[in-house]
Amino acid sequence: MLLLTGPRAGSSTLRAALACGLCLLLLVGCARQPGGVTAELSHSSGDVVSSVASGAEGLRLWAEDRAPRQYVRVLFDDLIEQSLSAYGAVVNLDIDDVADEPMRAGVEDAMGEATRVLVAARSVTLLGREDPRVAQSLDALTKVGERLQQIVDDPRSAAGGRG
Repeated sequence: MLLLTGPRAGSSTLRAALACGLCLLLLVGCARQPGGVTAELSHSSGDVVSSVASGAEGLRLWAEDRAPRQYVRVLFDDLIEQSLSAYGAVVNLDIDDVADEPMRAGVEDAMGEATRVLVAARSVTLLGREDPRVAQSLDALTKVGERLQQIVDDPRSAAGGRG
């Protein structure tokens, strides 16, 4: 092992340490989240799946007269906001590979549909609990939740869902 001594010892060791540190920072800074775009799309889709599932449960509780209308409406306001936030993350995602654009577009479409279904579900809480549109809304929440769960499991499946 070579040990540097004298006035230059500290500066050489410091330079080596700084160079190693800089390389490490560059590597960490350049690396994307594990899975890159696919993982980010999956994560954001998961946020919307959670919103849709919570909305379905809230609407179900209201329909069964186990939750007050105002509580469920506030719940939907929060869920819609969460869905829009996840949608914004997808829209603003930096895509480096043009091949990932159809996947992102499909995720955007699915998230947009989920948000529309959440807004419609909030609206049916203004109706009577026995109104058939309540059951239709629950069914729509289930269907859009299942589609989004497919995207969470395999974000590339969203690329074929556009259109």
